[in-house]
Amino acid sequence: MNRIPRIALVALFALVALSFVQAGGQQPGAAEGEERQEPNLLRIRSVDWLTQKAFIGEAADKFMSAHPGMKVTFESFEGRDVNKYIIQWAGGKSDMDLLVVENPEDTTAFIMKDMLFSFDELGFWESFPRDKLVESILDVGTIREQVFYLPIMGEIYWINTNKKLLKEAGVADKDGNIPHPKTWDELVSMAGKATVGKQAGMSIRLDAGSTENSFYSAVKGLRGSFFKEDGVTFVVDTPESREILAAWRKGVENGWITTATMTDRNAGRVAYTAGKLALLYESGSRWPEAAPSLGSDNTGPLPYPGGLDGGSMLFIAGFAVPKESEAPNTAVQFIEEIYMTDLFQSKMLNVYGKMPSLKSAYAFASSPEWEQMLIATRKSAPAPQYREHHVFTAGLADNIQAYLLGKQDLDACLKAVQEKLDSIDKRIY
Repeated sequence: MNRIPRIALVALFALVALSFVQAGGQQPGAAEGEERQEPNLLRIRSVDWLTQKAFIGEAADKFMSAHPGMKVTFESFEGRDVNKYIIQWAGGKSDMDLLVVENPEDTTAFIMKDMLFSFDELGFWESFPRDKLVESILDVGTIREQVFYLPIMGEIYWINTNKKLLKEAGVADKDGNIPHPKTWDELVSMAGKATVGKQAGMSIRLDAGSTENSFYSAVKGLRGSFFKEDGVTFVVDTPESREILAAWRKGVENGWITTATMTDRNAGRVAYTAGKLALLYESGSRWPEAAPSLGSDNTGPLPYPGGLDGGSMLFIAGFAVPKESEAPNTAVQFIEEIYMTDLFQSKMLNVYGKMPSLKSAYAFASSPEWEQMLIATRKSAPAPQYREHHVFTAGLADNIQAYLLGKQDLDACLKAVQEKLDSIDKRIY
């Protein structure tokens, strides 16, 4: 999917891009000979958690300092509200020029309705070589061989550990070394040893929005793929699926795995950061986030069974440029000057555990553990972007929760999940 950048145009593109900021430029889509000047204003709208963890405010200040006369504004919104922009853009209006979003499967309607520029259309690759980016992370934002979502960070599922608690449980040695579990039954047994009274030793995200991530990351680790041979249809009833779910139910029945995340997706994360939970199975970014409160020597990553070989479900966050943007070229320049740098991407890694899309940023990682996680990331893949993906996600969570709570047997659970998958519109855009 890589294209050879047109190196000879790099210097020319840089001069043209600068002119867009200083004097305005012709937007994509302007009629031939018609100059549509961009204002000296860049309006950014960001999913709330990304405003903080992507340092949007700092980025805005840095860009304005480099370009006197330019104003950058930003506002946050809840991720679940992202599709509200469909109505606005369909009316030919926009209160933003640049959107900072999570995974593409959450905004399929934008692509279906042709509301976004691709970064290929915007000429991004004319001055920035694609091969500087981690290919698996870039692929998540690539649709029909064009990049509509430019990633600045990636995440995979992993085990976040509290080494102190695992030492006390006899799971880790005196130096904090923890054996890599080869099976889910082995990992759940580790959780059992780390369980103290009513405090479970392990948390798995089991809410309606996250069960798919937990389940299919585990499946990918053991199988190497969560798809059938066609490469687009989820597997459901496999030996690996049965091994995973049986181990989880054993953990729930014995009180070794908390069920609090079924109703509060952050329950495990809160307990982990408070120093009460030994094993946290969710985004692999939690251990550096917890380091300030637990101590950097007491937190660390641990591969779940098969994770190093098979990878995980892969998630990204990054930029999208709406076709109703008044400053698409300024948006592109902002991204390249600020976010396509080792400084910004390594800061997101070291402070919040968000894995860079930029390969060179890993050289500035504060822990060598990230190299291992990068290996797994290269083997990871995103969820399929089904048109009714959200319908399947909810049905999967309902049935897995029912099984784990003893309300149905495993055969009935997997049969119901398969029926839900068969019933949805699985067309990709």
